Amino acid sequence: MATSIATLPANIPKLTISKVREDLYNIEGDGGNVGALVTNEGVILIDDKFDQDHDAIVAQVKSVTPPATSHFPRSTIEVSASR
Repeated sequence: MATSIATLPANIPKLTISKVREDLYNIEGDGGNVGALVTNEGVILIDDKFDQDHDAIVAQVKSVTPPATSHFPRSTIEVSASR
């Protein structure tokens, strides 16, 4: 019998969120941290995490933002320093 990937249980890592100061949060767990700055226009993430943490990060951000900011694109911007 074949098992669909969609039916397998999600292995969502345990992350916790803590308030650093007004509108600034730290999400920790699974080997790294994520900064989340909540603004009037959305949420800015400063992220050193892995793709497998996406759903857990979104869940933590949703826990501290109003429903109107619940859409999060899955894009990543990589910044590298040239020497």
